Amino acid sequence: MRTLLKTLCVTLALALAALALPAGVFALGQDVDINETNFPDRIFRNWLLDEGNLNGMGADGVLTSVELAQITALDLSDLGIGDLTGIGHFAALEQLNVNNNRLASLDLRQNTRLRSLYCATNVLEHLDVTGCPELVDLNCERNRLTSLDLSGNPKLVQLYCRHNSLEHLDVSRNPELVFIETFDNSLTSFDCTMLKKLEFLHIDYNKLTTLDMSSNPALAGNGFVAANNHLTSLVLPDVPGMTVEAEVFYEQNPLTGYDNVEWYLDPSFTRPVSPEDVLPANGQTLFARWVPNPYTVYYRPNGGQGSMEPQPAVYGTSFALTPNAFTRTGYTFASWHTYSDGVGGVTYLDGAVVENLAGKNSSRTAVYLYAQWLPNTSTIHFDAGSGEGTMEDITATYDKSVTLPNNAFTNTEGVFLGWVQSDSADQPEYFAGQSVRNLTAENGGSVTFYPVWKPLSAIKDSFQAALDTLKGSYSSADYYNEDWALIEKAYNTAKTAIDTATAEQVESLQQTLNEAAQAMSAVPTRTARAEELAQHWTAQFASILGELNAPVSMADRVDRQADVGDALRGSAANALAAHSQLSDPASALAAANEARALLESQLTRLQAMERALGWMGQAEDWYGKPMSEATSGTVDELAALEQSLSALDADARFFCDPAAVSSISEKARLAREKQEALKELEAEYARLTQWDYTEQNLKLLDETADALRREIETAEASGMPAALLVGGKVQLEQVDPIPKAPSVTVWPTAAPLTKGQALSASALAGGKADVPGTFARKEPDARPQSGGSFTVVFTPSDTRRYKPAEQAVQLTVQEPPATPSPLPTPVPTPVVTPAPTAAPGSAATPVPVKPAATPAPTATPAPSASPAPSPSAAPSASPVPESTPAGTPSVDADEPAAGGALPGFALPLLVLGTAAVIAAVVLVVRARRRP
Repeated sequence: MRTLLKTLCVTLALALAALALPAGVFALGQDVDINETNFPDRIFRNWLLDEGNLNGMGADGVLTSVELAQITALDLSDLGIGDLTGIGHFAALEQLNVNNNRLASLDLRQNTRLRSLYCATNVLEHLDVTGCPELVDLNCERNRLTSLDLSGNPKLVQLYCRHNSLEHLDVSRNPELVFIETFDNSLTSFDCTMLKKLEFLHIDYNKLTTLDMSSNPALAGNGFVAANNHLTSLVLPDVPGMTVEAEVFYEQNPLTGYDNVEWYLDPSFTRPVSPEDVLPANGQTLFARWVPNPYTVYYRPNGGQGSMEPQPAVYGTSFALTPNAFTRTGYTFASWHTYSDGVGGVTYLDGAVVENLAGKNSSRTAVYLYAQWLPNTSTIHFDAGSGEGTMEDITATYDKSVTLPNNAFTNTEGVFLGWVQSDSADQPEYFAGQSVRNLTAENGGSVTFYPVWKPLSAIKDSFQAALDTLKGSYSSADYYNEDWALIEKAYNTAKTAIDTATAEQVESLQQTLNEAAQAMSAVPTRTARAEELAQHWTAQFASILGELNAPVSMADRVDRQADVGDALRGSAANALAAHSQLSDPASALAAANEARALLESQLTRLQAMERALGWMGQAEDWYGKPMSEATSGTVDELAALEQSLSALDADARFFCDPAAVSSISEKARLAREKQEALKELEAEYARLTQWDYTEQNLKLLDETADALRREIETAEASGMPAALLVGGKVQLEQVDPIPKAPSVTVWPTAAPLTKGQALSASALAGGKADVPGTFARKEPDARPQSGGSFTVVFTPSDTRRYKPAEQAVQLTVQEPPATPSPLPTPVPTPVVTPAPTAAPGSAATPVPVKPAATPAPTATPAPSASPAPSPSAAPSASPVPESTPAGTPSVDADEPAAGGALPGFALPLLVLGTAAVIAAVVLVVRARRRP
């Protein structure tokens, strides 16, 4: 008997299961363990194990075949998944959203029922959908795809593959395509002539050279966008009544040397198309003319003289350089060069035929050619004049120095003084050993030098005059006494040498004069003495001086303060004078004071740094403290630090550690916020304590206020005191006081009532109280038979702080009016009255609705391009007849039963189960009849 009952139960369960489960359950595969082998990506695996996903199907670590058959949609977007291995187990999957993850590869060949795929914004380099024949919507934009095989997707309607690196895209096996968005790729060609249902094509920002849109009769709007390619020709759509705006194709990406393009209706470029034109879509061919970039050649003399006009040119056209028209003294033109120094770059000969010197893009519209010059050479010849002997010629190069040789001629009439360029001159213009240059600018020219001869006495007189002139160029006012003594010493030494010179020593007199000049020039002036001390101080304190261009960090404050102090002490006049080479103390001190004047700027900066370091010393303690120590009690201390900072001049503030300045400012602001919050807290506490509390609640109020004070005082960030105060006020407000009795200043009057009516039918009007609330009858359902006083209750809105008040209010009760004898009532004809339409703004009568079948757990992906249905498309709620009894479900005759349509083999199984039940019942009856 028990075995029979078990059989009966199992059979019933199978029959009911066949009715309840969807059809996909019966196409069962294998159960799948959610482990690292099947789902290697940790994020994906954990998502499947999360009981909050898939209605908890995977929470037990296994996806059964029944569960897998129910999963038709997955939303795995924005999770950071890097590997989707295991997705093939979801054989029933129709929608998949994996947008915004880290996927580099995605293989969906096992998901043969997939209809919608969203895999945008990943790092995909490989995507395989060749096993998805049902695919309708594909969005793989913003990835790194270089190829995309769509040969296995004959039902594809929408394709979004923009922002990839596709070099080829074959849509010949996708005849259902309606919309293609493939801009920002690297397509060099694209054939869409077989797409008869295509309505729009986005293919701008590629590398197309041609495009034919004439075989797509379903195009709508402009039909396509093909700007920013490399188009040379374009065949427009051939759709009657359709027009195309030229702006959808006019602009093209620049080619090398051709930044701009013009469009024409003919290949001869005689009928132009402007960017504003709107063209009929008659299948005509448009032709692009790429305009070469213009540029200009500018000629630069590069040290020469004259002018040359700029030479215009265009990319792709050769031309001859303008012949050189510049001149340069002492030089001969050699060539043109793209750099002024002739190093690197390119050299061009005069008049050379050139091409594409610039203009590769519109940003470089000029090229500069610099004249290159060769210095001329000349010959220096020496003529003995009235003397005897010979000397070798010298070759000179323009702008380069040559040294005149010593005299090799002889003459018994006098002593050689020097060289001249005229044989009649008697005063030397040049001396032996002197460096000369640019004696002639002529290329191949020559210069002749003649010796000058003079008696010894005349020579001495001339040298003495030169020596006197030399000394006269110096002034004792520019020197300290001991330095001026050195100049006089040099003068006296040279004077003695001139006075005692013999004829053989004449040649050395120039050397004597030169040595005197060198000795005098070597004596330091007063300014040089000051500069010497300033330079010594600068070198000595170079380390700290190198820090004058940046703020001082608090960590370096102590070292900087020591360095600044040393430098300022070292700049004192006495300290500087100690390093002077002057032996006279007064002179050394004077030089030191002049040095201080030279150092004024640096000393001013050091003093500013010293003031900044002083403030940082005051702020150092607070800088190291945590924010929580900035309390209401430290407001004055922190304000004083802020005020002392403000008192510093801008030069000093520059050196203050920005982190310290910010820290003090933040702590001061936080302390003020705490002070203000505590002040407001005390005001709130004072307001609340105006109420009476029970002893327990008063203690709770005090404890809450004390805790809030501590929290505010220990807050660690600006804004926290105010936030804590807001929350604290709520906590304080939640402590219930002892309610007070409100003051009702005017009790309402009651409208007359007809005998037999409930008190609620008598309106109350005119009541006033000192707090918000409502007036109502205490016994609204009472039906008085005569007038009198009836209790009205005032209920305050704030029932925590106020208690209700009651008052008797007079009420007049009237007799009902007399009514005539009733006439016989005819039997009404049954009429079906439609339900009234709900007035705008009125609430619809709730109608019980039968529970809908629980759908398979799905995660709906966010569509990328499909437009969302407008609000007007939502079904309106129909009014329900008032006669519908409560609790009676309204069932649409056409509505399918819960559980969905029966699978094909479920009905036979149901019949079999029913038969088994009947058989079991018969057996039970027979068994009971047996004795």
